[in-house]
Amino acid sequence: MNEVKIDMSPQNENDDYNDLFDTANEYSNEEENGYIMNTINLENNSETSQDDIKCRKYTIQRWDRNSEKFLKDLCDTIDEKIENHGKNGKKYKYLHYTFGFFSTLLPLVSSGFINIINDELFEAKLLILIGVVNTISQFFRLETLHNKNLEYENRFIELRTKIIVELTKSKLSRTNCDLFLTEITNQYNFLNYTSPN
Repeated sequence: MNEVKIDMSPQNENDDYNDLFDTANEYSNEEENGYIMNTINLENNSETSQDDIKCRKYTIQRWDRNSEKFLKDLCDTIDEKIENHGKNGKKYKYLHYTFGFFSTLLPLVSSGFINIINDELFEAKLLILIGVVNTISQFFRLETLHNKNLEYENRFIELRTKIIVELTKSKLSRTNCDLFLTEITNQYNFLNYTSPN
């Protein structure tokens, strides 16, 4: 789509702006390929100083039912993500505390039993059990998974709140539809790609 650039700098103090007003009015409310071209119509008002005259031409996609339905469906998907990350965060928190407790307690208990019970087989089994517990706790990084899930749960909540706040506004007060959809989609894809689950 060809953009029209208008030179706003006056050539002299008595520069005539009538051509500028005609150009702005020609591109007002021009609809093309689902987009509407909105241009600020300027009127030659004697009360308005020439220094304050601005002509802006921009392309926006209108807010309609399809765009609102897309955002509402995305909110439903985000709700599922929030619920899953909340459940996983609690699960990994429980596993982290459980294996952390036993990995700390078993060596203390085993040192007392080994001195009392002189059984090499029992000692070997106890050492193997301690090694397995420590390996599970370190290899799966349960504490990291717990923190990651809670972090992404909060980040998805922020994204959902941002969508709800935008939909609550009147259509005239909202951000440009195409810009907002692009921003929200990029944020969702990034969070979905980098999330632990």
